[in-house]
Amino acid sequence: MRPHWSQITDSDDPVAAVLNNHRKYVVSTHSRRKRPPGPTLISDHMFERVAELTEMPGRELQVHGSLKLAKSLHEAGLVDLSDC
Repeated sequence: MRPHWSQITDSDDPVAAVLNNHRKYVVSTHSRRKRPPGPTLISDHMFERVAELTEMPGRELQVHGSLKLAKSLHEAGLVDLSDC
C-alpha cells in the first residue's frame, strides 16, 4: 500500500491524507521481519495494546489487509460496529 498511496499527494483526497499523514501500527508475531521505517510494531500483548489505543483521543483505528486480525479483534470485543 505504501508505494501507491505515498504517490497520491492531492491534499483534497481524504483517503490519501489519512494513509499518508496518520500514525501507523503493524501487528505481527514475526517481529524480526524487516519493517519499513515509521510504523510502530505491536508484537506482544496485542489485545491490551489495541485496547489502550482505542482509549486515546483521536479518530478511529482502521485495519487494512488482515481478515485474521480483524476477526481476532472483533472476537476480543475491540471492534465497535455502531457506526456501520
